[in-house]
Amino acid sequence: MAITYDAIVVGARCAGSATAMLLARRGRRVLVVDKATFPSDTLSTHYIHQPGVAALHRWGLLPEVVASGCPPIRTQLTQLGPVRLEAAPPPVDGIADAYCVRRTVLDDILVRAAEATGAVRRRVGARGRCRPSQGTAGRRRQGRSAGRGRPDGLLAARGGRVLRRSTGG
Repeated sequence: MAITYDAIVVGARCAGSATAMLLARRGRRVLVVDKATFPSDTLSTHYIHQPGVAALHRWGLLPEVVASGCPPIRTQLTQLGPVRLEAAPPPVDGIADAYCVRRTVLDDILVRAAEATGAVRRRVGARGRCRPSQGTAGRRRQGRSAGRGRPDGLLAARGGRVLRRSTGG
């Protein structure tokens, strides 16, 4: 018997794990596939601005980030020659701190959170392309996603077309 998922998320790093976690929290059956093993490092600035930290707080994951030992960043400094700008960015949803978390730490926190909500993770090699079929939006299909888009509202695509862009988290 084939297993059917409401969503298949390709890529289990920051965006993929967070998307899988949010979908699973809404009761969706989610499969997350990635060619990497976790935790593993990747090229990244590691900096999470206040809106990202506010999202981690809403999801209940900020205490794990804080417990990882990375210090909060409260001011930013930019210097171009003799011009020096230093300021504290405005808080977002009451969150004034930013963090600079190693990807091995952040990805692990997010992957574990997605798995804890019921998302199933599989390590797979990437070959070829995965495209939703015409007319699959809103229907369950074996071995493919329903083509509905991401719960954070940042990007939803179907058949190579962007359906909506918005801010959210």
